Amino acid sequence: MESYKVTVVMLLAFLISCGEQVQTSFKLAYEKALASGRSPGEKLLSTYQDIIKGEDCKGGRILTVKEDEVIPSVVSRGEKLNHRIVYTLCRETPLKGLILRKIQRDSKTLMTDKTDYEFKPGKWVIDAFIEVPHNAKEGSYLLESSIEAGSTDHIKRHPFIVR
Repeated sequence: MESYKVTVVMLLAFLISCGEQVQTSFKLAYEKALASGRSPGEKLLSTYQDIIKGEDCKGGRILTVKEDEVIPSVVSRGEKLNHRIVYTLCRETPLKGLILRKIQRDSKTLMTDKTDYEFKPGKWVIDAFIEVPHNAKEGSYLLESSIEAGSTDHIKRHPFIVR
C-alpha cells in the first residue's frame, strides 16, 4: 500500500511540474475517454421517490438543470462532441418542453437541432452526440444549449475548438 501512495505522490508532483501543453493533453485524453464511455439517449439516475425527499427538490423548483456540458473541448473534423444534460423533475407527472442546440461560429448559426422533449419525474441524464463535419474550418466555435419547460428557461454556451 505504501508503494501505491508513493506512486500517487510522484504522479501528482509530475503533473504539477508539467507544462501547460502536457496538462492540456492529459485533459483532452480524459475528456475523450469520458465521452467514449457514454451512449446516446436518456438514462434514469434516481427515481422521483428518491429525489423528492432530498436537496434536489427543495426550494420549490420543479425542473432543475444540474449539469450541462460539452466534451471534448477540442475536436478534429469528423469526430463527435458529447452534449450531456442532467436534470431533476420534482413532480409525479412528465413536463413537456424543448431542448435546442445551436452551433455557432463568428456569431453565425451553422446548425440548429430543436427537439420536443418530455422531461420525466426523477433525476435523468441525456446524452447527445454531434458529429463535426469533415469540411469544418479550424477555429473556435460555440455550442449553445437551451432548455425551455414550464417556468424553467436555461441557456448555456459551450466553447470548443476544431483542429
